[in-house]
Amino acid sequence: MNTRDELHLATGAYAVDALTGDELQRFERYLAESEDARTEVRGMFETAALLGSVAAPITPSPRLKTTLLGLIAVTPQLPAIGEKTVAEPSRSTASPQPVLLQPVLPQPSAEQPRPELSMSSNSTVRAKVQSLWFARPTSIIAAAAAVAALFFGGNLVVTSMQKVELVRTQAGALATLSSASDVQKRVQPVAGGGNATLIWSSELNRSALVISGLPTLDLGKTYEAWYINASGARAAGIFDATRAGDSWHVLDGTMTATDAVGITVEPGGGSQQPTTKPIVALTRE
Repeated sequence: MNTRDELHLATGAYAVDALTGDELQRFERYLAESEDARTEVRGMFETAALLGSVAAPITPSPRLKTTLLGLIAVTPQLPAIGEKTVAEPSRSTASPQPVLLQPVLPQPSAEQPRPELSMSSNSTVRAKVQSLWFARPTSIIAAAAAVAALFFGGNLVVTSMQKVELVRTQAGALATLSSASDVQKRVQPVAGGGNATLIWSSELNRSALVISGLPTLDLGKTYEAWYINASGARAAGIFDATRAGDSWHVLDGTMTATDAVGITVEPGGGSQQPTTKPIVALTRE
């Protein structure tokens, strides 16, 4: 990771604190020099916070804690690779017993502090993302993967490489949209419960929906988004709700100033025109 192009590819990894050591230092030097990189990282932070905020917190069960502590108690702890170890000699004349090796911890080094970059708004967003990580584990796993363009899981079930590529493309489009200089958002209740957030950029002519509390549908049905204006409705893509009732979708096609965005329930595969009443319709005003 030395060229500027290679460094720029690490924006997603930086957004989820996946860079360490020399890579982190090289990237932060690049970040201090590149306005494009700072804008992209800021958009990824905001995308992670947005995706994480649509899911309800999940409290781990007491059984999970008990099981985890039990495994820790019986699992041998090995020293870190490359660290020196010291074994206590046996004082007994009996057959030697296994000795647990204890790693010799390295002494702290006088490293230079991590540089502070002139990205004041990012520090607030990063703190929000980090707090959401611990508050909403399953949804933030998905969010972190999205901003890293490696969106494989969370509440989504990916069953093929084609779906993986589709979600990666959608995640990148959502990050680009969220980082647009003119991005705007509007929230509207959904019929039957939940809320839909419309995100759009007039400069990009693109839009996206982030929805919470959306129920899963019976087999053979799907949600479909539409651009709606005086001329009629234009299909903007089909999508499904996750098992947790949260979903997001970057709309197909372009959004004009006169378009509203609606969602209907359609037969599997979608329809050319709406066949049911919208469960929500959002306008830009």
